[in-house]
Amino acid sequence: MIIGAIDRFDREKVSGWAVDVFNPDKPVVINVLASGELVACGETCHRRKDVASDVDAELAGFEISVPEDIRRTMRLTLQVDGSDFDFEGACVQADSASSPVNAQKEVFQFPHVLYRAEKPKAINFQFMIDLANQACRKGRPVFVMPPFIDWNIPLFQRPQHIASAMAELGAFVIYFSPTFTHDFGTDVIQIRDGLILCKQPNNFEYYIEHGPPSFIDLYSTNTINDDIIGRWKSYGHNIVYEFVDHIDPAISGEVGAKVALETFAKLRPSHVDLLVPTAQILYDEVSSRFPSDMIALSPNGVEVERFSAETGTSEMVDGIRKQHGDKPVVGYVGALANWLDFELIEEVAKLRPDITFVLTGPEYAGGESLPSGENIILTGPVAYPLVPSVMRAFDVSWIPFKPGNIAKSTSPLKLFEYFASGQPVIVNSDMRECTAFEEVFAASSADEYAEAIDKALHARTQPAYQKALETYAQEASWLERAQIMLDAFNDVGPRKLAMAFPSHLPQSCISAGEGRLQEAGQMNIDSVVSRSRSGFEITSARPVNIVGEYKFFSVDLTGLGLENKTDWTLVLCVASDNAPPPRVSALEVLVDGEVIGSHDGTVLRYPVEVRLNDKAAAAKRVTLRVRAVRIDARRYWDDFRPVLKDAMVLNWPMKEDLVISASKSLAEERVAS
Repeated sequence: MIIGAIDRFDREKVSGWAVDVFNPDKPVVINVLASGELVACGETCHRRKDVASDVDAELAGFEISVPEDIRRTMRLTLQVDGSDFDFEGACVQADSASSPVNAQKEVFQFPHVLYRAEKPKAINFQFMIDLANQACRKGRPVFVMPPFIDWNIPLFQRPQHIASAMAELGAFVIYFSPTFTHDFGTDVIQIRDGLILCKQPNNFEYYIEHGPPSFIDLYSTNTINDDIIGRWKSYGHNIVYEFVDHIDPAISGEVGAKVALETFAKLRPSHVDLLVPTAQILYDEVSSRFPSDMIALSPNGVEVERFSAETGTSEMVDGIRKQHGDKPVVGYVGALANWLDFELIEEVAKLRPDITFVLTGPEYAGGESLPSGENIILTGPVAYPLVPSVMRAFDVSWIPFKPGNIAKSTSPLKLFEYFASGQPVIVNSDMRECTAFEEVFAASSADEYAEAIDKALHARTQPAYQKALETYAQEASWLERAQIMLDAFNDVGPRKLAMAFPSHLPQSCISAGEGRLQEAGQMNIDSVVSRSRSGFEITSARPVNIVGEYKFFSVDLTGLGLENKTDWTLVLCVASDNAPPPRVSALEVLVDGEVIGSHDGTVLRYPVEVRLNDKAAAAKRVTLRVRAVRIDARRYWDDFRPVLKDAMVLNWPMKEDLVISASKSLAEERVAS
């Protein structure tokens, strides 16, 4: 991967700096093209004091003169050739003599967009929100990835694949990059129709507040707590929780794993709208806590066409093969992290000196712990477009994870990439998502791995075996995986509208009115929760002279035939254009006259859900009671005329006690309960 900046680019000179971050001592070649033809060439050859402290490269600067005879007649384009990809930079038109980037000198990455780009173009942030609103109005699901993982990482993972596949299937996708190490700049890029890369992570919360109702994608390995999830939901967004791995310090770090585990433990059906486990063992874990219609199993997948169509060879792997006597190559492509069994890799390599073991990928483990040996080659990462040719050049592939919970719950996307590449695969016996395929070879010890290599070398020559791998790859297309999620999206929003018996309740069982409590002591509210720019505020509710006034809506459940053994949700939709401010009114929810929870009055702007478990399903009456809690409520109270627009009952199984929820905020729900 190359990073750099252009200081000058005009019809006389091109200058700037560039560094290959994975190979900083290697000169970077810069080409100048005129109408597509190479007219000048140079490379990084001098020291740049202004960037020396930021990049580990002695020679990062370059300066190239543009030939005089082409200065005024052709369109000039800058091309940086490195890391096996090209980047066409800002061009200078034939009638232009000034640099388009002279004033900016902004560090950027080559390329700006590497993966799945189709004529990318820069847009502004507000235009991105406008596009999202247009998509929402047309009924397209809007899928948003919070700042979690950079787009241009060396190994493309599930977030990038799912985002791209969803856009291809018609969703509108916004990918917020955290811009940690691989995405430079602050631009917003439309990668292709329906797929936006936003490198402005600080604007994500602005989108939450001002963007259209979206499906916010939250990974189980992300360190987002339940308060933040509640904030997202309070703005009408749907929360998609992707349960992608067993939560473990080896993946998320000690602190990250602690937060992720706490968040997972607190998840309830009122917190999220859809759970997407990527492995059967993860599905089993969440199915004990959530209704089945809230869960969609979607394992990892593969870009079938990219990997199966690869017919070329890898110069890197071919060169390694020749250097080691043309021995068979057993290869791995992926992160070199602590969940790999490095000791076992060394043992297997010693048992099989007739095999060359190639490990390709970024190093996330400490250098001292990485495996070493005469027939073990660590190549470092390669650009994603080269991965198919690298895999094709292997004779056998393997995924040597350590045994344990991570191995048991992982659905490695490289498994399906190996399948599409026609590669036999050897895995640790604990990797259940892999060993579910009969054609995958399982091993538990170095001796078993050594024996499995011979079996795999034989199997790869069998037509029936290759046909089975092809079938598995087709079934694991990323488009298929994304379609599973989109189908579930179609159920998430309408789930609250697709009514079970008796659906919309008749007006005869709905009543409304006003009243006054005779004694202020009957007010059961201790505090009121309100939303502010900094989060949520809790304010004491003080009894005042008009505290006894209230307006109410009641629903008579008698005769509706609600079964005691079934959980139900009563949804009440109240309309009011002039709801009182949060700290001057409160909403109480009563079941058969008993207050079960309270919220601030602005909750009425959202559908109020009263969930009844099997113990309370036989309740006769549910009442919403809106009360003034401060003296300054008078000027709002007199004009406050809420109307109950609709009441409906949903069959929504719950695995917890009676709660009050108002599709607004988890902070309020905790106070209420």
